[in-house]
This record gives sequence, C-alpha cells and structure tokens, in this order.
Amino acid sequence: MNILFVCKHNRFRSKIAEAILKSLKCKNIEVKSAGLRKDLIRPYVCENVKIVLKQRGINKIDEAAREINDVDLRWADRIIIVADNVSADIFPKEKTEIWKIGDADESEIEKIKMIAGDIERKVKELVKRVNI
Repeated sequence: MNILFVCKHNRFRSKIAEAILKSLKCKNIEVKSAGLRKDLIRPYVCENVKIVLKQRGINKIDEAAREINDVDLRWADRIIIVADNVSADIFPKEKTEIWKIGDADESEIEKIKMIAGDIERKVKELVKRVNI
C-alpha cells in the first residue's frame, strides 16, 4: 500500500507523519509526504520538529520540502490530509482521509510535541485499520 501524507508546505505535519510511519517499519507499505506548495522562504523542516522527532527515537527525516504532483496522486493508494488548512476538493474522494491537525509556529516546541503525539496516535490507528 502506498500512503501519501499532505499538508500545506510539507515542513511539519506531513513530514512528522511520514517519519513516524517509516519508523514503524511496516511491511508492504511505502510512504511519502508532500505539500500543496513550497514555502519559498522556509523550504525545510525546522529544527524544533527534528528535535521532537529525535526525542521520539526518530533520527532520520527527509528535510527537503516537496510539492505534490500528479505522479504522487497516481502513486498513492491512500491520501491522508494531516492539515486543518488544506481543502480535500482537489483530491480523489474515494482514497482521501482528512485528519484536520492544527499548525504550530516553528518556535513553539511544546505545541509541536503535542501535535507530534496526536499524529503518532493517528498513524498507529491507520496502520491497524489497513492491516499492514
């Protein structure tokens, strides 16, 4: 199964979801993340996100933000919109799920920790539902 996590800029929520799912080392699953568009001023994963992931035992994360494209949409068996500020209207309804997770400023490490915990719980629930 191919899972694509999507958020606005691919710098925070979708990157956390991708890193957590990869860390679970599920068999028969591929995972990517992407954003609707790159943040041209900050096209990277912020330091506090990397710190929070390291505290969770995740040391490897793809730090380059990427924009979603048609290849990603065709590749994905399931599209998970992890953001509360991304519309599902442009995604195929039959394979899209919306988690509506709020954003945080990159300086708000405690809020990032809380959001990472929410994402981790949802990723683990997703794995159970898809029987991977």
